[in-house]
Amino acid sequence: LNRLEFPANVYPFLNCQRLGVEVDFIAPREHLIQLEDIEAQLTPRTRVLSISQVQFLTGQRIDLAALGRLCRDRGVLLCVDAIQALGATGLDVRGLGIDFLATGGHKWLMGAQGQGFVYISPALLEQLRPAMVGWLSVEDPWSLLDYQLTLRTDAARFETGSFNALGLTALLASQQVFARWPMAQIEAHVLDLSGYLIQGLQELGLKVITPADPAARLGIVTCLHPEADRLQRGLAARLIMVSAREGIYLRFSPHFYNSRQELERTLAGLKTLLYPSQQERFAMW
Repeated sequence: LNRLEFPANVYPFLNCQRLGVEVDFIAPREHLIQLEDIEAQLTPRTRVLSISQVQFLTGQRIDLAALGRLCRDRGVLLCVDAIQALGATGLDVRGLGIDFLATGGHKWLMGAQGQGFVYISPALLEQLRPAMVGWLSVEDPWSLLDYQLTLRTDAARFETGSFNALGLTALLASQQVFARWPMAQIEAHVLDLSGYLIQGLQELGLKVITPADPAARLGIVTCLHPEADRLQRGLAARLIMVSAREGIYLRFSPHFYNSRQELERTLAGLKTLLYPSQQERFAMW
């Protein structure tokens, strides 16, 4: 793991410490995760590397192709949290060598809260036995009184009960919207917006911690300011929705339905909050 991961990708592994699992953390450099630091942290005892495809705080997009090759060479399972990426980009799980992928559907996939999905590679599936099972985990769930614990051979063995039908219906509806355009076109538009936003924030004198390189970012753009909470509230009052995190991070997340004109209004509102009297700019950090 790394020390800027979202808690949902940390606590499940920390919970395994009671079973004797050791968890190692990789320290980012200047808020960014470096492949060489990951490689240096791997040992012959490392079994799993878990990482977000796009980091929730910085917006850094991880080079999963290089990471997948590294994990295969070292015999390490690659676990990916894709919640901040899917919907803004496509993902070839087999081509990238991903063993396990999990995502919620309520972020960039634009579904409702309370649903998501996982991918488990066929090779990994053969090694796993569910910690919990339910009536839908077995081969013949409708033989209701024949209690045969014969697990299904596919990933459905991890389904313990009834589906979130309403949430899945919403997710299906959102995917029908996405299907109107090629994913490559959506990604290109998202990258254009995030690049435009990075430039605009820097022109306002803000320190942007999201990589400028399009290959190393996607939709999230984050800058530093000691009054991030105040700026977030000020933008919200102008009906511009951004996130403030940890008191100093101001995070923007333009998606395919946004436009440059909307980002211009965002930057104009931010400028007013930063320099209400057009006083001389000062270095924030």
